[in-house]
Amino acid sequence: MENAKNDQVVKGGLSRAMVVVLVCIFMSMLDSSIVNVALPSIGEALHGSFVVLQWIVLSYLVVTSGLVLAMGRLGDIFGKKRLYIAGIVIFTAGSAVCAVPWNAGWLLLGRAVQGVGSAILLALGPALVTELVAPAERGKAFGMMGATVSLGLILGPGLGGVLVSSLGWNWIFLINVPIGLFAAVRALRDIPSTRPAAHESFDLLGATALFLGISSLVIAITGGERSGMGPEGAAALWAVSVGSFIAFVVVELKVKTPLLDLRIFRNALFSTNLAGAVLNSIALGGTLVLMPFYLQNVLALSVRTTGLLLAVTPIALTVVAPLAGGLSDRFGARRLILGGLLITAVGFYAISTLSQETGKVEYALKFLVLAVGVGLFQTPNSATIMSSIQTARTGIGAGLLSVARLLGQTVGVATVTGLWSWRVMSHVDMASGEGPLRAPLQAQVDGFRDVFLILLVTTVLTGLIVAQGFRSGTSPVGPLAAGGGRPAAG
Repeated sequence: MENAKNDQVVKGGLSRAMVVVLVCIFMSMLDSSIVNVALPSIGEALHGSFVVLQWIVLSYLVVTSGLVLAMGRLGDIFGKKRLYIAGIVIFTAGSAVCAVPWNAGWLLLGRAVQGVGSAILLALGPALVTELVAPAERGKAFGMMGATVSLGLILGPGLGGVLVSSLGWNWIFLINVPIGLFAAVRALRDIPSTRPAAHESFDLLGATALFLGISSLVIAITGGERSGMGPEGAAALWAVSVGSFIAFVVVELKVKTPLLDLRIFRNALFSTNLAGAVLNSIALGGTLVLMPFYLQNVLALSVRTTGLLLAVTPIALTVVAPLAGGLSDRFGARRLILGGLLITAVGFYAISTLSQETGKVEYALKFLVLAVGVGLFQTPNSATIMSSIQTARTGIGAGLLSVARLLGQTVGVATVTGLWSWRVMSHVDMASGEGPLRAPLQAQVDGFRDVFLILLVTTVLTGLIVAQGFRSGTSPVGPLAAGGGRPAAG
């Protein structure tokens, strides 16, 4: 009788619980994209230096990336519903602090608090969906999440511009307060309780080492030297990151209940799809950052037109992601994932043919192909990662997925832009001392071609890795599908 009652709770409250998760994802993604447009106004109002403005972005990214895995593990141990609601409250409180800052330091504190809340939401949102949605409908659910992510990223800059120009920059943070309060109340009512892991302790030492490793890596990649630390500080960041990751592995191999049970990577389906998520994020993140240079430097388009063309990819992802989820449920994840990577490779080849004469429609169509491929890949890839681990480890699985995508995008920005700079300079006189942005336009175009052909090869490699994982099947870590995740009583 109790099991039947639990099933009724899931079926009756599932749609409402999913709405809560989607609202929280939208709020987090909106905040990550809305801030950049307000930075000039914030700097003028608070008399902040460029370094301070960098840290308004970095503090949020560093805290979120460094804590997301630990928050996933805490959800596995103590229960996801309570921690998820706490994450909503923390994020909302951080937004309120940011909206009424006494000075730049207070704003940075608020951004860090937002980062803590965002880490919880990113770690536990996919975990809750995995536990509450039946395996046969999980692709559709992850498709809705993917569409929500893209929608938040699309609306952020435009909404931020309207709020800053009409009401003031404080409102880019104040807008989160009513959304957060609504989400917290609905989460308390609509999200069923889940059964936490029994008699397990939290690996604080491992969590600390991992936070130091990830946070120092993110700061180093995103420009430690340019963030007021100098070359010696940047070198120290890399040293701290490497040392912390080594210490983390040592700790995890010795403690009884590790933050991350490294045996999870024996699961070939999980590991290869996670690697695919990293490589895909590197390629996409780097591409989207690189393209404004092509549109404005090579094609000499206005900022407005550049923004509209850059919106093609997230808009297409918003449409494709839920469709891919439904197709994945119907035809299986393997076909969608590998087919998506094939289309992505075709998209990168098409983009590699961009020239000085490319028109706006041609550009949009080529990036539409890329977006369709990425959308077909990402949704079933996420669902496969979350379905290939034990239900008791969905929190840590979601944390790993979030870290993979966050670090992938961060590494992609640094790697792809650096690769483009190197290839551009290889096509001109290196002794001239001119940077890539001052190189002849054809040299810049040749650099773009080289980069996208390399990303094409990377995408093919990603497909081979993921295909191997599907051939390998399950592992001794646990069941292939996390289909047993049902709400506990109460």
